[in-house]
Amino acid sequence: MTKPSFLELEDFSAGYAGGQNVVESINMSVEKGQLVCLLGPSGCGKTTVLRAISGFQTPRTGQITLDGLELANAHHSLEPEKRNVGMVFQEHALFPHLTVKDNIGFGLNKIKSQIKAERIAQLLDLIGLTRLKNKYPHELSGGQSQRVALARALAPQPKLLLLDEAFSSLDRSLRETLGSQVREILKKLGMTAIMVTHDHHEAFTLGDAIGVMSQGRMLQWGRPQDLYSEPNSATVATFIGAGNLINSQILGRHEIAMDNKTSSELQASSSLGQLALSTINKKGFPEQGQEVQVLLRNEDIRVDPVSKVFARIISKSFDGSNLKLKLELDSGEAVNCLVNSTEQYNQGQRLAIRAIDREYQYFIS
Repeated sequence: MTKPSFLELEDFSAGYAGGQNVVESINMSVEKGQLVCLLGPSGCGKTTVLRAISGFQTPRTGQITLDGLELANAHHSLEPEKRNVGMVFQEHALFPHLTVKDNIGFGLNKIKSQIKAERIAQLLDLIGLTRLKNKYPHELSGGQSQRVALARALAPQPKLLLLDEAFSSLDRSLRETLGSQVREILKKLGMTAIMVTHDHHEAFTLGDAIGVMSQGRMLQWGRPQDLYSEPNSATVATFIGAGNLINSQILGRHEIAMDNKTSSELQASSSLGQLALSTINKKGFPEQGQEVQVLLRNEDIRVDPVSKVFARIISKSFDGSNLKLKLELDSGEAVNCLVNSTEQYNQGQRLAIRAIDREYQYFIS
């Protein structure tokens, strides 16, 4: 018998009074100790899912279960204060008249003073702000304030922590640093957490699993590496910044002899030349002549002086050890590729390029 997940949403749908569903048929399973991310554009329903888990939104269909306890269904919803769920918001919402240590201990008035003091001290040490315990919120940086908000949410020792765009008000470098620190803190505690974000870099860096959402639906749920290597739709591939979608046409199956065995390889023609397509997790083959979109990563496209495929450099940007070139093919399609940053490339320059030899993911147009 399969052990149920720590948190489960089954066929969950929700909406607001007098309106259509904001989210529809959401299914997700979170294991104990996982940090998962809900990723999607603004208005896709991510926050509605968090509101339902925390108790501020009632399901229209389905149910929500946490550690074996049913939190909500279409007919019943447990009060938020009885769910043992913590929440960290984008706005730190610290009490300006309370010190750091008093902000952290604000919700601990029902426990003994000695235990309260010990827990506050442990959390101050955990977030690295012991020396600032007597400071007030206006004396803290944005990153420090957010760590205090995190500690305050952790102080009651919730079973589940929800983070709603918790780092989006910070600049990118601070966001990345703080995100890594928060992940480390949560892993030390063995805390189960769900984070909402619209930033795919943040989701891929922090999440053990990611749910990609669009227009109220869960498009794909899985490990970051699975979403990157096998996005199940062009929408997912585009949103996670997976690379270039090239319009192509199915040529048919090509028989390949290897090690005294014959295998069938699917081929497509494109403005980058003939491409081999991966049929893993595909149901059957598309028909000859059918239009598809083929996914190529930026690193799949190489500069090759002997290639017969040409493109013009539209723009370039520095990307660490690489330059990212935006190219316009003779077909008019735009693609990105990565080249060594030590090489000299100029806007408007024509390059001979090729796609590396491998099997590519494709989507029916």
